[in-house]
Amino acid sequence: MKEVLHSAARDGCETVLQEFQMRIKTLQKKPTDLKSFASYVESKSDIGEEVKELMSKSTTVDDMYKLLGTFDVKISPSEHVKLDDLHKIHDEFQESIDMAESDVSTHLGKHAQTLTQEIQKLDQDLMDIMTDLGSGEATNPHAQTSDVLQMLNDTKNQIDLIQQKSQTYTHYQKLFHMSPHEYTNLESARKIYDEKQVIWAAMGKWQETIEEPVGWLGQRWHDLKAEDLEREVQATLKVASVFYKQREDDVSKRFRDEMVKWKEYMNTLVPLGNEALRQRHWDKIFAKLQRPYDKDMTLNMLVQWDVFSIKDFAEEISGVASGEYALELQLEKIEAGWKDFNFTLNPYRDSKDIFILAGLDEVLTLLEDNQAGLQTMLASRFVMGIRDRVEVWDRKLSRLSETLDEWLAVQRAW
Repeated sequence: MKEVLHSAARDGCETVLQEFQMRIKTLQKKPTDLKSFASYVESKSDIGEEVKELMSKSTTVDDMYKLLGTFDVKISPSEHVKLDDLHKIHDEFQESIDMAESDVSTHLGKHAQTLTQEIQKLDQDLMDIMTDLGSGEATNPHAQTSDVLQMLNDTKNQIDLIQQKSQTYTHYQKLFHMSPHEYTNLESARKIYDEKQVIWAAMGKWQETIEEPVGWLGQRWHDLKAEDLEREVQATLKVASVFYKQREDDVSKRFRDEMVKWKEYMNTLVPLGNEALRQRHWDKIFAKLQRPYDKDMTLNMLVQWDVFSIKDFAEEISGVASGEYALELQLEKIEAGWKDFNFTLNPYRDSKDIFILAGLDEVLTLLEDNQAGLQTMLASRFVMGIRDRVEVWDRKLSRLSETLDEWLAVQRAW
């Protein structure tokens, strides 16, 4: 038990002594700049709050050595020296505190003035930022979107840095017992930045959507879906229109005008995105453009070739293609219906090797319906592209009808 107490006293004495020495060393620093002075003031304040705890630890060490004395425990000379150092350091510690208080009181005014000047610089920087945002490239409708977005990103970094500094300076003001500065310019600059950034970001996103090489303009036209393009254009136009309604400035007008242009483009592109268009239709369209059809054409090629100049013709050809496609589907249905059709054969009376056609009601109904459908198709103005196929099937079914009539006449005569 004595050994445990002795060890705790010896270790406690050394630890508390080191704690006093460390704090004295901190208090004896002579800060010169604002940052180090503020750190010094904060350390001094923290140490002031630790005085009572340190003195309590020192008293505890004394109490342990007194208890060891009652047990006649031998204390080494080096321990006596450290214990004496601990007693002496109390006065040195208090002197360091008093000196620190005096130093802070002497230099506080100078550093408070420096702090005020730094805060004024932040306010001026914020005013400059607001001026640039209100009259610089962010308001230029002819500026490159990528350049403006880079500028806005740099501005955001500036504002973020100023905000960090403002928080630090507010902390300093509290340490110096000054009234905290209200950074109203910071809030204003952030608001103006947000207003500029949101519209230029939307414009940047649109450019990424359309620009080569990965955007729409760089894609093969036949790999794009016109319906998806139209949906995206409509959604972005809605966003651009809201911006213009809210701001009515040159930048929002540029964005809205760009989207109105693409909306007009879609009046031609949607018909050209009709999946019913076949080679024969494209040949007609490109003949109108006076150039050969290129199946690997990109959207940018169509734009460069001014396909929008033949909007009405493109709509007309697309409508014809849709009509022909509907007839093709009907014809394919007729073809599929007869492809796997099987006639029913029944034995003739008791014969095992003579058969007659039976159950022809379904056949005759199908035949009649299909022949009527083919006649309707031949009368359609959209039949030209598949007339040959329709006429072939009309002849096939007419021949089948004649054959069945003869066949049934023979069966009835048996």
